Amino acid sequence: MKAHAKRLFGMFREQISRRALGYYAAQKILTPVDKLLGSAIAALKEPAHSQVFYPPIFIIGAPRSGSTLLYQYLSFVLEVSYISSIWSILPRSGQYFFPGKTLPPADFNSFYGNSFSIYGIHEGGQIFTQWFPDKEHHFTAALPDSVNRKMRAYFEVVSSVGKQPWLIKNGRNSLRISVLQDVFPEAVYIRLNRDPMMVAQSIIEGRYRLTGSPDQNWTVIPKEWENIKSLPYPRQVARQVYYIELQANEDLAKVPSERVSNCDYDAFCTSPFEYALEICKRWRFVRLRPDLPLTIRNKTFKVSKEYRLRLEILDQMSDEFEDLATDFSYKKL
Repeated sequence: MKAHAKRLFGMFREQISRRALGYYAAQKILTPVDKLLGSAIAALKEPAHSQVFYPPIFIIGAPRSGSTLLYQYLSFVLEVSYISSIWSILPRSGQYFFPGKTLPPADFNSFYGNSFSIYGIHEGGQIFTQWFPDKEHHFTAALPDSVNRKMRAYFEVVSSVGKQPWLIKNGRNSLRISVLQDVFPEAVYIRLNRDPMMVAQSIIEGRYRLTGSPDQNWTVIPKEWENIKSLPYPRQVARQVYYIELQANEDLAKVPSERVSNCDYDAFCTSPFEYALEICKRWRFVRLRPDLPLTIRNKTFKVSKEYRLRLEILDQMSDEFEDLATDFSYKKL
């Protein structure tokens, strides 16, 4: 049985590796073209800052909190630009071609943050590493003014080409809010909240699925990582979730409340279209796409509330959350 499970895991890893290899091979091949094309178009086009600038919309939340599903649904039902897989392969020139020109698939399938469809949603890590250090997930230092201007100019191009807001979901942005606020004081934020026990469980399951070991991290790490990385993995992951959520909450507390929309994951899954309507009412620059089918308007998503890890692992996580803060929202086992 163990040997069979090992073979299945190996086949799964091989399939994912092939897809990832294809993505990165395309990116490697197209990078020189992307750089030349981006530079050439930038030299020919007039600066976009004279155009109307739509406030960017950042989705904020811990990894495995349901942000990808939220991103997929809102990208489909709202008139917004989003980062597609093809755009992410062309980070330096894609902003001139893809904003407002694509629509993600309506199947709402994804794999750990990304879709394998060329027009499906993507986190766009290569776009943000143009301005943020790749190895620093929790970057909070002020960026040089020259980098701020380049980032702002990129977003202005997206706004000008797409003629609509840019909806962005990148896990590391939950730890960059203070920097984003400096560059985009008009930005708005969707703060996604989910039961942290479910979040922590999903992160651990992702470790097994992607690395084969619960001790091997694969996702966003908070600034406290050096202090927690040697802890047993149930306690480590609980603190990983807690510190990411804590920093996001602290940074968003400095943002005017009218520019933050709190989204409960369970409530969203029950009535996703109602939340989309709420966004449109809250921020008048956001509109619904016309002629949405009833299947999309009436769409609901299943919420998993099942604890699948061993009880001793769940107890360690629950105890850790309880010890960390009495005001941190979680469900006691």
